[in-house]
Amino acid sequence: MLVKRVSFVLQILIAELCCVEFSAFAGEENGIAYRAAVVEYHPIKIGDSPEEIFNENANNYKKFIEKASEYYTDIIVFPESGLTNGRDSTNRDVYPMWSSFIPDPKNEVNPCTDNTDTLEAIKIVACAARNNSIYVIINVSEKVVCAHRTNCSDDGYLFYNTNVVFDRNGTVIARYRKYNLFGEVGFNRTEFPELTIFETDFGVTFGVFIAFDMIFKEPSLTLVRKMNITDFVYSIHWYSALPFMTAVQTEMAWSYTMDVNLLASGCNDPIVGSGGSGIFGGRRGTMASVMPETNSNILIVADVPARTDPVANGNYFSMVYNMSEIVSTADQNASHEITLRRDNLEPYTTLEIDPRENEHDVELCDRGLCCQFYLKTSITRTLVENTESDIGSPARRIPFYYRYRLAVFNGVRDYSGIRTGGIQTCGIFACINDTLASCGRRLPSESSMDYVTRFDNITIVGDFPNDEEKLQIVETLTHEQLLPLQANEIFLEIDELVKTRRIKFQLIEHRNDILTFAIYGRNFATDGSDVTKPGNDDFSGSDINNHVGLQTVVFRHRTGNLLPTNI
Repeated sequence: MLVKRVSFVLQILIAELCCVEFSAFAGEENGIAYRAAVVEYHPIKIGDSPEEIFNENANNYKKFIEKASEYYTDIIVFPESGLTNGRDSTNRDVYPMWSSFIPDPKNEVNPCTDNTDTLEAIKIVACAARNNSIYVIINVSEKVVCAHRTNCSDDGYLFYNTNVVFDRNGTVIARYRKYNLFGEVGFNRTEFPELTIFETDFGVTFGVFIAFDMIFKEPSLTLVRKMNITDFVYSIHWYSALPFMTAVQTEMAWSYTMDVNLLASGCNDPIVGSGGSGIFGGRRGTMASVMPETNSNILIVADVPARTDPVANGNYFSMVYNMSEIVSTADQNASHEITLRRDNLEPYTTLEIDPRENEHDVELCDRGLCCQFYLKTSITRTLVENTESDIGSPARRIPFYYRYRLAVFNGVRDYSGIRTGGIQTCGIFACINDTLASCGRRLPSESSMDYVTRFDNITIVGDFPNDEEKLQIVETLTHEQLLPLQANEIFLEIDELVKTRRIKFQLIEHRNDILTFAIYGRNFATDGSDVTKPGNDDFSGSDINNHVGLQTVVFRHRTGNLLPTNI
């Protein structure tokens, strides 16, 4: 049956070759659990009324669902903010008309066939799920009448950022209300995080969470660590930031490190840094993903391997389809390059890699966290040396190229002024010149640039506290297409000791386009604390290159000539 299904799909792909990227790669021949789709969607935000906007977006969703059904898709995920978009998020007075009532899943209501007080847009999606026999996950602004409740707002409503799950018949079978809000001042938060799961007729149980939830303990880690959920649907409206927090980079990192399947659907709006979707198979890596730099509507479909079979020895189907028939990208703010935010790297302890050395073995520390770095690099020495000597020469055009720094940070960061979070990180990131202020930035696409540094090997080893208040994921990012490395290019080893989690993260393939390679950790115990400021205590949050003459030892350099050692 699977062979016939794939054969039929290939015929469709050939007919639509101009719009499709297709691939097949190593996996189980008979170990496919299900076929999934995720949507990268640029929502309609402008219309004569909220209802008109909702219905236009819902009808676009219907087109995605119908296209996915042509490929015998079992489940499809839509992004955060995709359906009920366009409101003034700071004005709660408008929320009632920009929100919908959502049936309680325990009542088994079908908005397509039952009389309900949901928006017409919800009914359109439910009918699309029913008519195409597919599980559908959407994100909506939900309203709940709360008069006479103790936690009710003055306006008589509770508003939630909510994911809704429809089964193949269009019945609402699950609902999750986002717990870790990213600002979203008009929304309420549930008293406790909801642990939402749903079962399917293909034998897989899914967990549900939204966007910012991914980097917090509740509910995402509890679903993995306590409930042993191995497959997740994930709707996001992400704001990407270099070097550690771009969308697909984070999606792949979480899926790979947790070793779970993740279906991630991104709201596309590159001009504000939003976008990035994919289907990820844990340690098997990326099934398919996109990180568009222009307004885009894209359908990603892929076979997802069964979690019960760890062997990878066959082929998976995957494809990326540009939904050119959906015109929501027209007549809106156009983008030709995604706008990327930048993490505050000034409190980090960093060490610039000397391009004249090909092998480095260094221990670098920040506020009690120490990591070992071992690097083998190949450098175009002539370019680097001539660039230094020929600066100012009108006869030579000097190309742009990335420099690199080792970095360690054990402190608290700020999330866009919304809240703070504890971070424990060891990594390497790219800079566009020799200053720390230039790190976490990307060379312009139109610039004349060369890839000067080739990494033949990177090994990072860090010892982290082994407790439930910590999370570590392994992050990679490349310059081209802002996508992470594939699973066959990296190696991860985690040793769970009594009080320590030792993480060894390696690059095992040659790459010259790396932007980030890191162990990125969260310390939930320090969430809400004051942001760490740059300082010189024990060289914490400092540029080690500027402190060569001081006598405190904060790193060990065993080979090469990064810096003189002061002992």
